[in-house]
Amino acid sequence: MDTANSIAFVLVLVTVFFVLKISTLKHPIIKGVLNWFPAILFAYVIPAAFTHIFRWDLSQVNLHDWSRNIIIPITLLAVMSSLPLKQ
Repeated sequence: MDTANSIAFVLVLVTVFFVLKISTLKHPIIKGVLNWFPAILFAYVIPAAFTHIFRWDLSQVNLHDWSRNIIIPITLLAVMSSLPLKQ
C-alpha cells in the first residue's frame, strides 16, 4: 500500500471513529452543535479540512472514486431523508 492510500485509510478510520464518538456524547454544548450540524456531516468536513490544511491530493487514491460514486450519494440521501421537514 503506498503512502497516499495509507493516509486516506487512516483519515477515514479517524473520521468514522470521531463521528461515532461525538454522536453518542450527551454534553449540552455538543448536543446543541449536533442539532445545528449533524454528526454525519463531520465525515465530509474532517477529511476536507485535513486535505486542505496539509495540501494533500488524494484524488488518485482508490478510495476516492468509491467514496465519490457510492458512499457520498447514499449518505446524503440517508441524512436528508432522516431530517425533519422543519430542518
